[in-house]
Amino acid sequence: GIVAPETPKRVPPKFEGRVGFYNVSTSDDNGGLDDVTLKIRPNRRTAFTGGQLGHRKTLMRLLLKLEQPDNGRVLIDGSDATDYDDAALRSQIGAVAVDPILMDATISEYVAAGEYDPSERAIKAALAEVELLEWVESLPSGVDTPFEDYVDQLSKGRKRLFSMARAAYAKPAILIIDNPTLDLDEDEKRAIVVAIDRISRNRTTLMITDDLRVASRFDSIVFMEDGRIVEHGSHGDLIE
Repeated sequence: GIVAPETPKRVPPKFEGRVGFYNVSTSDDNGGLDDVTLKIRPNRRTAFTGGQLGHRKTLMRLLLKLEQPDNGRVLIDGSDATDYDDAALRSQIGAVAVDPILMDATISEYVAAGEYDPSERAIKAALAEVELLEWVESLPSGVDTPFEDYVDQLSKGRKRLFSMARAAYAKPAILIIDNPTLDLDEDEKRAIVVAIDRISRNRTTLMITDDLRVASRFDSIVFMEDGRIVEHGSHGDLIE
């Protein structure tokens, strides 16, 4: 039989950063998400804590279209995420991984995400935003240094800071940050918190964390349990 060609997915316009989860359910070995509804206004910073880490990660994966909900919808600026081309959607969402992979690139290539002929000035500005520029400029090849030459100086915290510099360079409308202070000492945590405050300014930011000191700095905290949202409000609201 004749198979009709698939309609190509739309390239999204520049996102404002409104995010909505509406009656979203998924299934997994731990029960999955259970009828999650949440609206996030543009440029708001929301921390996700409580419950199972996997459920919070699933919400982020749904936003990035790495998973699809069994029920419900994920909207960006009021449009269904499923209508958009995957790569074009992801190009407007920055993601800071808990364990970023840096090794097979120079600092410049990594921060500019392989962009052809990137601006060295913009790369240095992004590194300065997360307070890495001084260290990078102390290296003999500066921003052209391959990471593998300095693997022994790349702590977990420093790797995450480089991932944050990459997000700062890309200037995404939406930013996802995964467990930024996990397994760090106090000095590295402080550096990470300063960097988060800077790179999350004026963009919709969704952060997974079990560190309530970090969560308390955000506009709102979503507390989850058994795949559901059980509390949602500012740090002050939740303490009351």
